[in-house]
Amino acid sequence: MLDEAAHLDYTLQEDAIAEAVALYLSRPDRAEFSDAELARELQDLMERAGLWGTPPGMSMIGVETVSQVYVVGFGHIYFRIEIYWGPPGQPLEHATIAEGNWVEEVRWVGEELGVISSSVGASGYTPDFSLLRYEGGEWRRVWPAAPEDSTPWRDFWITADGEASFAAEDLSLVRTRGSFWGEPAEMAFFECGACPHRFVEIIWERQGDLYVPQVTLPESAPFYDRLWEVALPSPYATLTEFLRRLRKGDEAGALQLAANATVIDQARALSLDHPASAFIAHTPSESNPLLFSDYESTDFSPQYEAHFQAPAGSGGHWLLIEIRKVV
Repeated sequence: MLDEAAHLDYTLQEDAIAEAVALYLSRPDRAEFSDAELARELQDLMERAGLWGTPPGMSMIGVETVSQVYVVGFGHIYFRIEIYWGPPGQPLEHATIAEGNWVEEVRWVGEELGVISSSVGASGYTPDFSLLRYEGGEWRRVWPAAPEDSTPWRDFWITADGEASFAAEDLSLVRTRGSFWGEPAEMAFFECGACPHRFVEIIWERQGDLYVPQVTLPESAPFYDRLWEVALPSPYATLTEFLRRLRKGDEAGALQLAANATVIDQARALSLDHPASAFIAHTPSESNPLLFSDYESTDFSPQYEAHFQAPAGSGGHWLLIEIRKVV
């Protein structure tokens, strides 16, 4: 972890390289370079500065007074994405799109840009998306709004270890997929980076300047109810949701995920419904049977096995048919 002084030092370095890139892209002869040549030259510039960089995301013409636009990612310890714009032969203006991310894909539609970017964490990539619009002589971020937690449905942007992609030829639809790490108070299972996880997949539909998920439940519905609607089917997803409901006293909800009431009796006989208990899975999320044990067990070997019935059709979930001690 860098201290505040080191963070400031890196920020100043990146401010300087951002200005250097603006000067480079302002060269009168830049129109003579192909995108590939610009990318190579810019990459070389960043390497000499000791920075990692991604080539210009785009070089396009046709946004009224803006003759060319570039989306460039660079960084070393910290990453940054800058957008540059302006007529040839003049110093380009630029603004920061995102910090901590690098460019994955850029799409231009009219006077708007959709930028898919990613950050890296302990267990994998976390993609993000920004909608930018050119107005009043500058590019500004339209979605997500600032601060981000004020953006409707932003708590549903779940992309850890996942991906984001355009789901239409324009900017109307974005598809996300990612793993969900539950809150400890809601989870029966301990989840580490290498542990099984639940995955969700969502189509985000543009409505004005907002992107909202194509779901049935309203944003006001309980979060975990909304989460279950978009959860991808797997034995692990069913088991975690079954135990979450049972531990909350929602027997009717738990029964929806079981073949019959006997499964609930089996879970209670093994004390799996105790709110203070915690478990860890020993097999991948799609395993059937799925093996797990008490998280604090000194003997790190499977203690329980859960058996499932596969979904009857598309869109359905796995059903629990038996939970028992490992013999």
